[in-house]
Amino acid sequence: MNHRRPENARRNSPRHRATPPEAARVSLTYEEKELERIRRQRIAAGAVAAAIVSLIAGTTLWALTRRQGADLPPRIGSPHAISEPEPNPVPDEATDAVLGFLAADSLPEMELFVYDRDRVGPLMREYYIRPGSRFFNLRSEANLFPLGKSKDSRAYRFSFLDQARQPRTLSAIEERGVFHVDWEEAVGYCEIPAAKFFERRPAGSYLFRVTATLSDYFPEPFENEAKYLSLALGEADGNSMFFGFTPRASEIGSRFLGLLAGRSQVPVTIRVSIPDSPAAPSKSVQVDEFLCTGWSGAGLPEPEKIANE
Repeated sequence: MNHRRPENARRNSPRHRATPPEAARVSLTYEEKELERIRRQRIAAGAVAAAIVSLIAGTTLWALTRRQGADLPPRIGSPHAISEPEPNPVPDEATDAVLGFLAADSLPEMELFVYDRDRVGPLMREYYIRPGSRFFNLRSEANLFPLGKSKDSRAYRFSFLDQARQPRTLSAIEERGVFHVDWEEAVGYCEIPAAKFFERRPAGSYLFRVTATLSDYFPEPFENEAKYLSLALGEADGNSMFFGFTPRASEIGSRFLGLLAGRSQVPVTIRVSIPDSPAAPSKSVQVDEFLCTGWSGAGLPEPEKIANE
């Protein structure tokens, strides 16, 4: 005789009953839910941007191959893939410096390609002992694409896809006749990782390179929407996110409102500090200073667009 219990009875027994999801996790705060919502939006936007970068690079190669009728197409990212028969707007030396920088798999090798090495070298040595930090170690140039140049043609900006297929930017800058790469821009260098910043909650103001998005989250003591501007801020890794607040009528508030008018997000370099009020959310900052648009450590302005014909 078969004494096995019915399958549904076995599943509903205490031994086999699944733990309800609500009991298996701690409920999220509104702050955490809002950060997660924005993080997911940015991941989706990053995927779209990555697809666009790949599509543009592929389209450029296809058009160039047709135009030149070459048996072997030139490498994407070389100046010949930008505008022919016009004079090459991106020197080979700038492209080669970027490719060498991205392919580096050790600190001494990467330092050979870094702009302002005497100042940046100590920052790099501290950065690469942080948990989770790593070299780009990208040996394919298929997703490297020129974005623009400075007015004096001393600096050229590129986009590329990192190991996680997220779009990033970096610049090659002429230094005494040789091109070197803006490392701070490439990695989105911050003086302290956000996780450690909120864990230690140090006094004083710290430099952060983040992407900024307008937010409708207004907790205490920033609940007055007419007075304060709320910003969702994210580090370069796309995972570490927090909220920033600044008075709307301030110079900082005006700059953010101007930059984000009609734009979903913008990269900025800012200085922030922990709010004085104990009522402020755990992952929130007050924006103390707006340093520049973008992440350039060399103070580069926004580049001129390069025509891609």
